[in-house]
Amino acid sequence: MKKVTRLISLMLIILILGGTAAYAASENKQSVSGDIYVPVKLACEAMGGQVSWDGKKQITTVKLGSNELKLFVNRCDIILNGKAKVLKEKVKVEEGRTILPLSVLNSQLGLKLTCDDYIKLISMKFIGMVKAGKTADASFLLSKSFSKYATTEFINSALAPAFSVIEPDVKTMTLAKNTVHQNVFIPFTIQTAKYNFIMRFDYNGKIDEFNQAADSSQFTYSKPSYDNSANILKKEVAIGEGEWKLPGTLTMPKGKGPFPAIILVHGSGPNDRDETLGPLKPFRDLAVGLASQGVAVLRYEKRTLEYGVRIQSLPKLTMTEEFEEDAFAAANYLKTIDGIDASNITVLGHSEGGYDLPRILGTDKTGTFKAGIIMSGCSRPLYELLPEQYKYLAGLGMATEEQAEAAKAQAALIQDKSFNPENPPKGYSLGTPYYFYDMKNYDVIGMAGQIEKPVLVLQGERDYQVSTKTDYEGWKKAFEGKSNAEFKLYPKLNHMYMEGEGQSTPAEYYVKGNVPQYIINDIAAFIKK
Repeated sequence: MKKVTRLISLMLIILILGGTAAYAASENKQSVSGDIYVPVKLACEAMGGQVSWDGKKQITTVKLGSNELKLFVNRCDIILNGKAKVLKEKVKVEEGRTILPLSVLNSQLGLKLTCDDYIKLISMKFIGMVKAGKTADASFLLSKSFSKYATTEFINSALAPAFSVIEPDVKTMTLAKNTVHQNVFIPFTIQTAKYNFIMRFDYNGKIDEFNQAADSSQFTYSKPSYDNSANILKKEVAIGEGEWKLPGTLTMPKGKGPFPAIILVHGSGPNDRDETLGPLKPFRDLAVGLASQGVAVLRYEKRTLEYGVRIQSLPKLTMTEEFEEDAFAAANYLKTIDGIDASNITVLGHSEGGYDLPRILGTDKTGTFKAGIIMSGCSRPLYELLPEQYKYLAGLGMATEEQAEAAKAQAALIQDKSFNPENPPKGYSLGTPYYFYDMKNYDVIGMAGQIEKPVLVLQGERDYQVSTKTDYEGWKKAFEGKSNAEFKLYPKLNHMYMEGEGQSTPAEYYVKGNVPQYIINDIAAFIKK
C-alpha cells in the first residue's frame, strides 16, 4: 500500500532533472476553421485502418474500409480512391508525424469522430503508450507548454511505475469542460478507495496537465435557502493568460450596476472555485448569497488544482505564485466587465489565503483593491500550526503523538537561523524549502499593521485548524490602535463556516451544510459601507 501511495503521489510531482522548468507562451495549433489537428496514423489505426509512409515521395497512405487516401506533405492536393481533390489547408508534419484537421479525416474517410471522441481515444492511447514504454509517442500527445514539465524522465519515472500498479478504467471515463481545459476523469481503485486520474486537454486536442483526486460522487451538495437564481446571473470566465490561465465563475446581481465586487482567494491545497470539501461548497454559498445582495463575486480554480504538475515543478514556488498573481489577474479581469464598479473591489482570503492577504494588499501599489477580508486566516506561518493540528487530532484518536512531534521537528528546522533553502538540513521533508523560507521571512503581523484600507477579520470559535486564542488574537494585535479593522467572532462556526456544537472534528466537513445567512449579511454590509 505504501508503494502504491508513493507512486500515485509521484504522478503529481515533476522530477526536476538537469535544470529548471521554463515558462512558455501559449500555443495555437487549431486550423483556420477552428478545427483541431490530429495525428493521422494514431486516429486512423484506432478506427481499424492501415497507415503507411513513403519517406522518399513524402506521401502518407491511409486505407480504411473501402477507402484509400493519399496525403502529400505541405500540399493541399490529395487523392481519394484514385480521384484528385483539393483541401482548404495543407497537410502538415509535426515531429515526424503527419497531422490533419479532424474534420478532413471525417469528411474524406467517413470516420464520424467528434472532438470528444478523439479526446477519449487519446486518453486511452496515452495510457497504453506509457505502459508499453513508448515514451516518444506518448510525449507527442502533450502540448508544447506542458512538455516542458512532463518530460520523458517524468513519464518514465513517475507515470510508468504508477500505471504498473493501478489500472485506470478507461471504459467508464467521463468528460467535463471548463473555459480552459477539457477534463477526462478516469476511475481507478486502490484497495477499496476510489480515485480519478485526470487528464486535462487544451482546446487544440493536446494533453495539457495531469492530476488525481479522490472520487467525490458519493457527496451531494445542498443549495442554501438564499440561493435565488431569479436575482443573479452566472457566467463562466477565464482569468489570466498564457500557461497559467484559470477557469472561473463570475456571479452577478441582475440589473445595470455598477456593482461592488469581491474576489475569493482559497486556502491551502488544490482547491476548486467552490472550495469543495465533501458535500460543502462555502465559496459557492458566498457567491450566490452576496450576488443576491448586490455584490458581484469572482471565484476560480486554484492554480495548484488546474496545474498540479507544473506548479509542483517550480523549485522556488512561493505564495506569490500560489495566491497573489491570480488574485491580481482576477481583479484585472473584473475591471474589463461592464456593470462592475472598478473602484470598489474587495479581496477575501480564507485560511492560508487570509494569512497571505496582508501581502496581497501590501503589494497593491495601484489601488486595485479597496478593502480586504481575512476569513479564518492564520496570523503565523503554516509550519507553526501543523504541530498543534496534529496534537488536536491525536486527542481525537485521528493522529499520533509521534506525528505531532515529527511536525514540531520540521518546524524547528525551518525556524533555525541557519535554514538554507538551497541546502536544506538533514531530515527536512516538509516540502519545497523555498516555500517555507519565503513564509519564514514574511512579517505577517508587521505588514498587516501597515494596511490603511478597511479590513474585516472573521473567525469561527470552533475552528481547530486556526486558533481563536493565538491567530485571531494575533490579528487584533496587528491592528491594535487602528480604526480600519473590524472583528467578528462566531461561536458556532468551524473552519469551513458550518455551524455545530461542542468540540469540532474533521467528520463535520462531511455533513451537509451551508454558510449561514448572517455571514453573508456581515460581508455584504462591510463591502457596501
